[in-house]
Amino acid sequence: MENANIASDTGNGAVQQQAATTQVQGMENVPVSWHSGMDQDTLSWLENRGITKLNEQDALKNLASGFRNAEKFIGTPADKLLKIPDFQKASREELDGFYSKIGRPESPDKYELDVPEGQPTDFADWAKSQFHALGLSNSQAKALSQKWNEYVAQQQGKMTEQSQAKAREEEASLRQEWGGAYDNQLNLARNAAQAFGVDAAELDRLESAMGYAGVMKFMARLGARMGESEYVSSNSRENFGAMTPSQAASKIADLRNDKDWVAKYLGGNVEAKAEMERLMKQAYPGM
Repeated sequence: MENANIASDTGNGAVQQQAATTQVQGMENVPVSWHSGMDQDTLSWLENRGITKLNEQDALKNLASGFRNAEKFIGTPADKLLKIPDFQKASREELDGFYSKIGRPESPDKYELDVPEGQPTDFADWAKSQFHALGLSNSQAKALSQKWNEYVAQQQGKMTEQSQAKAREEEASLRQEWGGAYDNQLNLARNAAQAFGVDAAELDRLESAMGYAGVMKFMARLGARMGESEYVSSNSRENFGAMTPSQAASKIADLRNDKDWVAKYLGGNVEAKAEMERLMKQAYPGM
């Protein structure tokens, strides 16, 4: 019986040994991954780029291509390499170094900005300091200043057009208001401007504040108070006695309140009738 047990144990041991041998032989037949045995950092780097999913040959091609591309940058001088900083966290020194490499001048006065002829340089000087603080290159700053000059010119052109259109509208309204006395009133305004030494530039400034009609009325009133009731032409001085419709209407009201004049008019006085006819034509030019 003991011999039987021994034999049985011996048989079991042989079976176990045979199974272990078979398992080892089976493991020898399992292919080993090309990236096995690499450190964890390298393996993670390869996995993040999807290279571990490639077979050994394709992985080698991928790595070789990446290495060749990297060599192109490795051959670049260090002062030409550009590292983009974290603009939210970078120090002033880091930002200055970055801006210098992308073409920012060493100081604000080195910018070359175009200033329109006749314009002061105050704004351009201010802009240079801002461009430098923002890190703009000279070419960027110059292009931006040119765009700004174009924009300002366009806005000024629009304002001039609007001003001229408004002046034309006011002139048409003034012609209607002054009626047949328009030329006379305009001359009063011109004579007053000449007497007070108001030149064209000053008239433009007044017009920007008061409008065309406002300036003409103001200057015409000055001329009238100076006693300039005469129309001045290039060749002669003639007193046309022209009135604006409102002035003529006011004069008619005054005459109607004048008992002596009314008596003459009702009595058929020729001069009184002629005066009333003239005033009516000036007060109501459309009749």
